[in-house]
Amino acid sequence: MLKQKAKKLASFSGDMYHLSPREAFQICSEGAILIDVREDYLIDYKKFDVPVYFHISLSELCNHISDF
Repeated sequence: MLKQKAKKLASFSGDMYHLSPREAFQICSEGAILIDVREDYLIDYKKFDVPVYFHISLSELCNHISDF
C-alpha cells in the first residue's frame, strides 16, 4: 500500500522515483523506512526527524543489503 502511495506522490525520472522532503516525511510517518545513503562526512549537514531511519553510506550499502 505504501509503495503505491509513494509512486502516486512521486515524480519519475531516469528510472527513479523522486519524492519531495514533505512527501517523503508523509510516507515515513505512515510506516515507510528511510535509508540515508549519504557518506559519513555529510550526515551532520541535515538530520531527519522520521519514525524509522537508518544511515548506511552508499559505499557500504552492498555490504549491508542482506540486513534489510
